[in-house]
Amino acid sequence: MSAVSLGRSDPPRETPLASIEQRFGGHRGRHDLYRDRVQSAVSDLMGSRELILPPDALSPHVVIRQRGPLGLLATGGILAVVLWFVPGVPSSLGAVALGIGVVLWWLGRTQYIVFPGAILDLELFRDRPDAATARRFVAQVVKQIETWQREVRELERQRDAERQLDPVGELLRFRDLYAEGIIDRAEMKQATEILARKGEGRIGFR
Repeated sequence: MSAVSLGRSDPPRETPLASIEQRFGGHRGRHDLYRDRVQSAVSDLMGSRELILPPDALSPHVVIRQRGPLGLLATGGILAVVLWFVPGVPSSLGAVALGIGVVLWWLGRTQYIVFPGAILDLELFRDRPDAATARRFVAQVVKQIETWQREVRELERQRDAERQLDPVGELLRFRDLYAEGIIDRAEMKQATEILARKGEGRIGFR
């Protein structure tokens, strides 16, 4: 008769609602959308890091940012300044050098879709691995942020309603104590007045 081993099974791994992997140059990133967070694993020239951003720390109103190779722009600017001060060199050559730097920056620019955040911004490449995939993932993140915000507002509304009902519940308890003879009418009246002031309203008892 074989023995049966009873071991503790690991809890099931949480499945993300949506995921996207993006690569560009030396940048690698994987972004997973869960119900209560966006989890990103990013590696680039600055090293590897993991970001966990809750939905209430991100804005659903995305913005587009673009960055280009600043080295090319700076090189064009420096070359333009040098040519400007070199004797016998036409000043138009400096303008041409600056213009080339601007054009190279423009051609090499990268566009990002950015979720502005209270802690950190969430940045995604606009067209990696392709524009349609990136746009689909962004739409899912926006939907989850808005869903989370609605749930938070509904929970706050329920808490406000419970707080408004508290004075009524306390009054009913005092009324039971009065009916049982534990407190007298003067004490009941005093409790009613305190609850009325506490709730900024009128709670009557006769």
